[in-house]
Amino acid sequence: MKHTLEMNAKGKGILIWTFAVRSLHNALIEDGFDKLENNFLENQISSKWSLRVKFVRKQMAKKRGK
Repeated sequence: MKHTLEMNAKGKGILIWTFAVRSLHNALIEDGFDKLENNFLENQISSKWSLRVKFVRKQMAKKRGK
């Protein structure tokens, strides 16, 4: 499996990437690898989300609820 992310961020996009998207992206990739790996293991694994991921997801949920 191969995953490549290419982007050119400028200004506000750099801050958004650094403080929100990068963490969410990494969590998404980890979850995907866990699901793939769990297809071949007897003992199921699940990566834990970082505090930053939990915080950003909570903020996004609040924003969606408005």
